Amino acid sequence: MCKKGSSGDRCALDCTDRIVIRWGEMLISYAEALYEINGSITDAQLDETVNALRNRVGFAVPLTNAFAAANGLDIREEIRRESTVELMAENRRYTDIIRWKIAETVLPKALVGAKFNETEAFNGYAQAADPSFPDLFTDASGKIGGVQEYDYPEASIRIAEKSNTRCFDPAKDYFYPIPSYEIAQSDGNIIQNPG
Repeated sequence: MCKKGSSGDRCALDCTDRIVIRWGEMLISYAEALYEINGSITDAQLDETVNALRNRVGFAVPLTNAFAAANGLDIREEIRRESTVELMAENRRYTDIIRWKIAETVLPKALVGAKFNETEAFNGYAQAADPSFPDLFTDASGKIGGVQEYDYPEASIRIAEKSNTRCFDPAKDYFYPIPSYEIAQSDGNIIQNPG
């Protein structure tokens, strides 16, 4: 259970204000903007943004240009990954994927959940023991029904939605439909988005 934005064990009765924007989001957005404007980011700028977020939680491995180069990492992708981690459960991932124009690559993939540990249970009920759940977890070779749904060949990974049920059409799915009322009121100045 995600307790982000709540006040401890009072989750069900929580009256914590909804997070609209916060310092962590501002830092990661600033790092992303610096990279997109310049095509690069300095180590000093990484220290002010990404590494400030990492230091806050005690993660002692700073992101530097030298570290990225030595490990074959792309700084843009590392900033985006850091954004995904920082903004987890804040309902920002889909809009980030659309804004980054990577949806046709990311969204058709399987929706992957957590690794299932048979010694753990959900409300005292071990799902792995139930015969109605075998197609939800990867087998010992990391596959479901012979299909590699997860990028890493690992057993017991929960696949929430298989890739064959997911799609994204970049010709039309990057756009929302414009309400017909707005089109009618525009005197021909607004036309419907494609598709």
